[in-house]
Amino acid sequence: MATTSPEVALKGALVSAGRYKGWGFGLMAELLAAGMTGPVNSLDIGRLKLLDGPPHGLGQFYILMDPGIYRDDFADRFARVATAVAARDGVRIPGADRKALDVADALWASALTLAA
Repeated sequence: MATTSPEVALKGALVSAGRYKGWGFGLMAELLAAGMTGPVNSLDIGRLKLLDGPPHGLGQFYILMDPGIYRDDFADRFARVATAVAARDGVRIPGADRKALDVADALWASALTLAA
């Protein structure tokens, strides 16, 4: 059931965006974030907005890639897609309005070491 009411939405379940392909991406995220790292599955997570109680035991899985290794024109190809998405009403590239993230030098060096 579609709704614009946050109260009604919080009483229901989240529906995957993108229909069956979105569901497939959600399943992939579930397998990586919970299956590969070992915390609870999404089916077993309690309420996330509680101010007290134990930690939720959520897992996180990161894939770090340098797209320049695969294609020299990656930035141009992505910019073309992002421009097309931005031209459509009601859609956006997630995070498009955010600034770049500053990563501490030691953390970045550790990520590069692990990636090697």
